[in-house]
Amino acid sequence: MIEQNKKTVQEIEADKAQKIMETVAWRAGFYRANPHRFVEEVLEIHLKLFQKILLYAMMHYNYLMYLASRGQGKTFLTAIFAVVYCILFPGTIIVVSSGTLKQANEVLLKIENILMKQSSILRQEISFCNIGVNDAIVMFKNTSFIVTRVSNDNARSARANILIIDEARLVDKITLNTVLRKFLTSPRHPRYLDKPEYEHLQERNKEIYMSSAYFKSSELYEKAKSYTVNFFDDTKKYFICGLPYQVSIKENLLMRSQVEDERSEADYNEITDQMEMECLWFGDTDGGLFKFDDLNNIRRLKLGLHPLKFYNESIPVPKVSAQNKRVLSVDIALMASNKRKKNDATAIYINDALKVTDVSYQSNMVFGQTFEGLTTDKVGIIVMRYFYEYNCTDLVLDTNGKTLPLLSVMIK
Repeated sequence: MIEQNKKTVQEIEADKAQKIMETVAWRAGFYRANPHRFVEEVLEIHLKLFQKILLYAMMHYNYLMYLASRGQGKTFLTAIFAVVYCILFPGTIIVVSSGTLKQANEVLLKIENILMKQSSILRQEISFCNIGVNDAIVMFKNTSFIVTRVSNDNARSARANILIIDEARLVDKITLNTVLRKFLTSPRHPRYLDKPEYEHLQERNKEIYMSSAYFKSSELYEKAKSYTVNFFDDTKKYFICGLPYQVSIKENLLMRSQVEDERSEADYNEITDQMEMECLWFGDTDGGLFKFDDLNNIRRLKLGLHPLKFYNESIPVPKVSAQNKRVLSVDIALMASNKRKKNDATAIYINDALKVTDVSYQSNMVFGQTFEGLTTDKVGIIVMRYFYEYNCTDLVLDTNGKTLPLLSVMIK
């Protein structure tokens, strides 16, 4: 009879520990490849389909830009990615930056106020959480942590493996390249990378940009174009997408009736809605006489004229010096708009023309107002009132067509 070799207690414990570590390694690898499954199976947080796709892209691409409509939950999704990466990759440092510290702290507040309350396992993974006015950090038991920084020159001392820029349109290019991107000096370096057989597993740092669309003249638009080019290059790991408000409606994150109501309001701004809700960049159109960049760079004035109700005897309307001119110009449209047809409104503008040389003036559009659906008589009264009460020196009318009757009313 052959005597079987019996394992000692130490050997049994070693085998048990080995099996546990192999299971942990397998599960870690599986969840690193499928982070959306980790969120739902381990953290027990339900995700929408588009959130699963974006979370997968965040995990597997080195550079990602997510352009989202308002109310789509991009800050919430960023918070989910941050905690998942910190758990699955011990020793990770994540820096969240934005134009203001309050905006950057929104990611950490989502972790503290929403995710930690929904997941007991996440609460066990986090050892310390402090979100103050001047400092904010979420520390994990495996030495990973998330901090916030304002996107300015004072944030130079930070270091990170992952840089998340929230509301990226508010961050200027110089600060981004000279300060924020310099956080990514070295990748995460677990100790097994010191072994020759694992040298090829070195990880890349990541950059993630979250924002709504903006003007084509912005620096973010140029970065979005370069990301689009690299997205189609299989040798690079770039990802970019823009998800408009229709995605939010489909996933029940936004009600269609709410969008329709907002668009029916009198102060509805189509350009703002195009950028904030439709993920469309606004800029020059083909064949335009004036370039948007040229106008946008000079459209802000330090001094302007307020509506007449703000002026009184103690605060009079500013006078015009003898060498300058104050020109009131009128563009007439007498029909009111309806839902099926958009008509131009009557527009009144005042230009404070400052004399530069004997033959040239510098234009300063200091006042503008529009009216819809007014009769010729009412428009004439408004124009003459503005002309005299704003101390205008010149009146400009196009007397071809609809404006000719207005001229007769004003003469009376």
